[in-house]
Amino acid sequence: MDERQAVIQVSQDVGVGQKITTADLTEARVAADVPGLVPASRAQEVVGLFAKVAISKGQLLDKSMLTRQGPLQPGKAAVGIVLAAGRTPADGLASGDLVELVRIGQGSVPSAVIAQATVLAVSQDNEKSSALGDQSSSSSGPTATVLVDRTDVQAVTDASGNNKIAVALLQRGTSLEGK
Repeated sequence: MDERQAVIQVSQDVGVGQKITTADLTEARVAADVPGLVPASRAQEVVGLFAKVAISKGQLLDKSMLTRQGPLQPGKAAVGIVLAAGRTPADGLASGDLVELVRIGQGSVPSAVIAQATVLAVSQDNEKSSALGDQSSSSSGPTATVLVDRTDVQAVTDASGNNKIAVALLQRGTSLEGK
């Protein structure tokens, strides 16, 4: 007799703050009754909820990984920043990383920490100039969407838009809880 339980498994990577869709879910059968795992029969109950943490493809879905509240709460904003080469950690950034955003100083203007943020998503560098000998800065690097306090939006967008932003990694894989 098969004692396995049908539970929800994640079918693709889900970033911190990402809304769960039907496409993100699949079914897996596990031999043990593990508390917290979401039964496959309750899959529709998790659709529309948000990931509190980054969830990897193939991971079994636990109720503690989910929240009803999306990342954009009062006093918060999602901001896009350009990740210039040499201004981010060498191993890159990932959804859920806690980072410090620094405005790069120039001349008599010193550098300054402008915000602490949680990385929601990171795009890959996929648009490079193809012109031979092109010395312009027309290639676009990867970008990130970061969750910041609303009061930091102007400073972050100004620094990023003027190519004066650097990112320091403070902690890998944090949760949205309490942010």
